[in-house]
Amino acid sequence: MFREEAIKPIIDFIRELDKLKGVERKTRPLGLPRFENSAEHSWQLAVQAMALSRFVDGRVKLERVVGMLLLHDIGERRRDRKMASPRRRLQRRLPIRGREAE
Repeated sequence: MFREEAIKPIIDFIRELDKLKGVERKTRPLGLPRFENSAEHSWQLAVQAMALSRFVDGRVKLERVVGMLLLHDIGERRRDRKMASPRRRLQRRLPIRGREAE
């Protein structure tokens, strides 16, 4: 029984990660007409970090960087929306002249 209780949160986490495949982003994979999903995006960033790691100062902990890149979009699934463009984010943060504060 203890073993089942210990593994259940891990299985739940794995299921949550699988849902990232259904979160569409606003970028397209090179040469493809479709949009990429968050799982593809995170995987590609992690692989890029690994490939480029030899060009970085030795103080960077590759394992930590890769872990952060693989997990950074988990919140996108919970927000259940496409990633906002940088311009849109900036508009939400900065007041626009002539518009009253919300």
